[in-house]
Amino acid sequence: MKVHTIPAMAALVMLACLRAPAQHAPATAPSTTGYVTREEYEKLKAEFEAMRRESKANKEAAATKEEVDQTVDDLEKELKSVRRLADDLRLGTSKFLITGYTFGGFTARNRENSSFNAGISPIFLWKVNDRIFVEAETELMLTTESGMGKTDVNLEYADINYILNDYMTVRAGKFLTPFGQFPERLHPAWINKLPEFPLVYAEDDGLVPFSSLGFELRGAFPVKSTKFDYAIYAANGPALNTDPDAAGKLIFDNFDDINDNKAVGGRIGFLPIPELEIGYSIQEAEVGSGAFKGVNALLQGVDLSYMRDSESLRGTFDLRAEWVWSQVDRATYGTVTFDNKRNGGYVQVAYRPTKLNGWVSNLEAVCRYDRIEQPRGAPGSFNDQGITFGLNYWFGPTAVLKTAYQIDNRDEGGNRNAFFIQAAIGF
Repeated sequence: MKVHTIPAMAALVMLACLRAPAQHAPATAPSTTGYVTREEYEKLKAEFEAMRRESKANKEAAATKEEVDQTVDDLEKELKSVRRLADDLRLGTSKFLITGYTFGGFTARNRENSSFNAGISPIFLWKVNDRIFVEAETELMLTTESGMGKTDVNLEYADINYILNDYMTVRAGKFLTPFGQFPERLHPAWINKLPEFPLVYAEDDGLVPFSSLGFELRGAFPVKSTKFDYAIYAANGPALNTDPDAAGKLIFDNFDDINDNKAVGGRIGFLPIPELEIGYSIQEAEVGSGAFKGVNALLQGVDLSYMRDSESLRGTFDLRAEWVWSQVDRATYGTVTFDNKRNGGYVQVAYRPTKLNGWVSNLEAVCRYDRIEQPRGAPGSFNDQGITFGLNYWFGPTAVLKTAYQIDNRDEGGNRNAFFIQAAIGF
């Protein structure tokens, strides 16, 4: 007898004793004795074997069910992963939105004819899936050229974005340059608290490329209780203006690069607290070609923003400041040579008594100081500074009526003081 059958036989004997209390029994009838007959033994053995087989089958069935359940769980996880991948790659299930802003205004400036103006900037947002989205803004402005009115249509930006992870997004196309804060965050008419751009971002004499055509990597990440945001880009670089009346300035709206060297730049922002951000921007590019090949430009800038909803001030306090330095390699333009360094910036303060009752809470006071300095001896150069005082009335979160008066002291051509009225709505 095998060792493992001994416990089984003992169990049979005990069961037999319980079922047969008698001392003796004939071979053909149930025993009435204390002994177990052969027939009873075989019967009990058969019953025990049946119970053992049933127990084993139940255990095997339970184990099989666990394996099946685990397999089903694994298949469901794989199916969900495949579905997510299919959703990411499938087109035609996207969300499309048209937003933007519009404005109309009036400008009266010394030494210029007063004039009304208007424009609209539709913004198109297309969410392809959870990782891919497209954004574009067009600007439609009324202008006059050679005595004839026309509508200028400009593509402000158009780019494709892909979200790599929670901390990184890559984009390609024409995008607002991540240099300072104004181009990306503050330029729309209903967000800009004054009717005009700061001098350093002016269309004709500004020092910073408002938009860039290229490739960008951007994102943000936390560090304990603080946060950093960043942007790194490579784009078609600006071109050096060599015309006699504007030599040394940079042309930023060229869409075909003038050489094989691309502009490389970026911005890093630090938020020690949610209300405060301090940023540093840089861009380096070769801007010359032909006789001016090898002329490089280095742009650097710092920016600061602080916004606080204050109980003690009974309202919202908003502080913005940016300063930019532009350094272009020394070059000779015909017979003119000069040290081509420029700088400029602005400081802006705004206050709105949002915690007061009635119509007063819709008022907002704004004051901005602007300055730009250009190199002496450069053709068409000048230094300019001014202070603009503004009073805004907010009809809603995205609807504002702005009035402003600007004291402009340019060192050539006399003062260019101006009065502005502008209504702007974001939609």
